[in-house]
Amino acid sequence: MDGEIRIVGKQFTKIIKEWGFNSPTNIAKCLLEEGITRSNDQQGKCIFKMNIRSTKGIVINIRKMEQKLGYLDK
Repeated sequence: MDGEIRIVGKQFTKIIKEWGFNSPTNIAKCLLEEGITRSNDQQGKCIFKMNIRSTKGIVINIRKMEQKLGYLDK
């Protein structure tokens, strides 16, 4: 969808750990609670299609992320 960033779960985990965070699952849950991501499971992750395969990962709403960061007015 337009206006979204989709990150495959394994890549999200890798990036979060490289940045020094211990729990990618907690980060995903916090993003979901803040309304920045959408989810269809209990861990704050979403199943989506990438190319022809279904995969689990993080789907970030760009507009909501920018609002939270203070780049856009609500």
